[in-house]
Amino acid sequence: MAQILATIHEDHRNYSILLALLNTDIEKLQQGESTDFIRLYDIMNYMTNYPDVTHHPVEEIIFNLLQEKTPEAREQISILVDEHQKLAKLGFSLKEKLHHVTSGAIVSKDAIISAANDYYHLLANHIDFEENKLFPLVEDSFSEEDWAKVQSQI
Repeated sequence: MAQILATIHEDHRNYSILLALLNTDIEKLQQGESTDFIRLYDIMNYMTNYPDVTHHPVEEIIFNLLQEKTPEAREQISILVDEHQKLAKLGFSLKEKLHHVTSGAIVSKDAIISAANDYYHLLANHIDFEENKLFPLVEDSFSEEDWAKVQSQI
């Protein structure tokens, strides 16, 4: 149990660091300062690969079991799963815009700022909800047998 959830918590801490970097660069862009688009692209390249491919599927295994154990959490879990899909789409869209910029194309500054802000706010709120509401419920609800079921599906 401890290892699976510890990995998720560590992922969230790492994502928060990357989100802070993203936000700092976007604030610079909003203020008319130059920003490092290659770094922004690298951040989004990571954020559209690891979380969407590795992290979120593990969370969804946990969510599925939690729904069985705690039916009152179904609505919240449904929202989080929908957010995983929205984050994937928003992240990919932002990454594509940044790819175009780093390839020399002209992309609207406002389009980049808007896409980055949408992604930033959704992911920050998503992580906050998981960390402060859902995962405490998981910790209270799951037995070692439940964690073994989760591990067997990873």
